[in-house]
Amino acid sequence: MGAWLPSFFLRWKMNNLKVVICNQALGLVGDSRIESLEESSVEARICRQFFEPILDEVLREFRWNFALKVEPLSYTGTALDMKQHRYKKPKECVFVAAVYGSAGPQKVPATFRIVGDDIWCNIEQAVAEYVSNSFELGRMDSLFRSAFVHRLAAEICTDLTESPGKKNQILQIYFEALAKAKVASAQESREEADEHNPYIDARS
Repeated sequence: MGAWLPSFFLRWKMNNLKVVICNQALGLVGDSRIESLEESSVEARICRQFFEPILDEVLREFRWNFALKVEPLSYTGTALDMKQHRYKKPKECVFVAAVYGSAGPQKVPATFRIVGDDIWCNIEQAVAEYVSNSFELGRMDSLFRSAFVHRLAAEICTDLTESPGKKNQILQIYFEALAKAKVASAQESREEADEHNPYIDARS
């Protein structure tokens, strides 16, 4: 019972935050609010349909600090070209930001590419730095959230209003919000290698 309660409240909190975000998107469209994603309304059905895919889409846009994970990769063998090592891409990974060797205090960047569900790279004992879609929604950065809400609103706008003009207006705000969120995320992870990061330079 003790273990069940925290799990229950965590799911309730996540679902409640989803409803809040969906209602923000519906508000931009000018449509009715929902009480639950499980209700039978058209608005709830469309939000259920697009919430996760659009979230993954926006997560793939950048190296978002709040969703970033660093972990050793699982070795699965030699790549088909017999020159590289093959690793399993983490299941919750939506964007691989970097791959490097785990030996020593310094990060050793690796040349890598994504092949299906695998990561091919030129080093052993590889570690991946990646954006994950498995995180508590409450950790979502406020600027990222603003961008995500506008992107979700633009997507559901098509089905709820059939107004290309309104969708384009929302998309324009989305692109502006996305650029602002990228700048902030880049500023919060400035490293020596990021000296000429274009998102940082845009603020200076």
